[in-house]
Amino acid sequence: MNYLKKFFKGLLKDMFVNRTDRLCAQLRLFCIAGAGISVIMTVLNMIKAEYRLGLETGISAAVCIVIYLYTKKTGRYLAGSLCMAFILLGMFTLYVAGGLVEGFAALWFCLYPFICFFILQMKPAILFSGIGLSVLIAFLWTTLHHILPPVYTQNFLRRFPFLYIGNFVFSLASSGFYVYTYGRLQQLNQQFEYLSNQDGLTQLSNRIYLEQYKQNLLEKGSTELHALMLDVDYFKQYNDTYGHMAGDVVLKSVADVIRRLSVGLDPLPCVTAEKSS
Repeated sequence: MNYLKKFFKGLLKDMFVNRTDRLCAQLRLFCIAGAGISVIMTVLNMIKAEYRLGLETGISAAVCIVIYLYTKKTGRYLAGSLCMAFILLGMFTLYVAGGLVEGFAALWFCLYPFICFFILQMKPAILFSGIGLSVLIAFLWTTLHHILPPVYTQNFLRRFPFLYIGNFVFSLASSGFYVYTYGRLQQLNQQFEYLSNQDGLTQLSNRIYLEQYKQNLLEKGSTELHALMLDVDYFKQYNDTYGHMAGDVVLKSVADVIRRLSVGLDPLPCVTAEKSS
C-alpha cells in the first residue's frame, strides 16, 4: 500500500509540479488506467462469449503495459504517445467498422479526443482528433456505410459524428484552459520563489537561498564552501544621524558594489544581506 501511495504521489507530482515531465507522466497514468480497464473488459467479454472483442481488449491491455514499460525505461515520451495514438485510432476504427456488440463498441470512439489531448501536446492532439473525425465521416456519411454491419440506425449514422465533434470541442477548451492556468501557475511559482530567495531592499540573495545552496552542495558531494562576511563601519551611527531612509540608500550602494565585484564568480548570489538597526 505504501508503495502504491508513493508511486501515484510521484506521478501526480510530475503532472502538476514538473512541467517537463507532465505529459510523460500523464501518458504513463493513462497506460495504467487503460490496462486496468482493458483487463476488466477482457474478463467480461470472455464471460459473455464475445471472444473476438475479448481478444482485442486483451491486446490493448498488453499494448498499454508495453508502452508504460517502454516510456518508464527510456523516457521517450514522444514515441510512446504517438504509438498509443495510432493504436487507439486503429482499434476504435475497427470497432466502428466491425459493429461489435451490436454497435455499442463504436461509442468508445467518442473518447478519442479526450485521450489525444491527455497524452499529446495541443497541435498533435488536434491533428489526431481531426483524423478520427475524418474516419467517422468516411464510414458513416459516405457509401462506405453500406459495407458496415446493419446495426447502426439512420439517426446514429447522422448524429454520431456530431457527438464526436462536441467531445472534441470540449476537450480542446479544457486542454486550452489547463495549459493557460498551468503556465500562469508556473509563472507565479517562479515569482514567489524569487521573492522568497531575494532580499527586498538590496535584491541580493537572502539567508534562505544560502541555506538551500549549501544543502545542494552537500547533496552533490561537494566539501568546499567559502563565505565572505562584510561589515559597514559606523552604520548604526549613520542611521541614527541621517535616518533609516538614508541607511537604506547606503545598503543599496553597498549591494551594488558587491554585485559588480562578484561578476564572473561562481556562484554570484551566495551573498546574504541583513540590515542593522
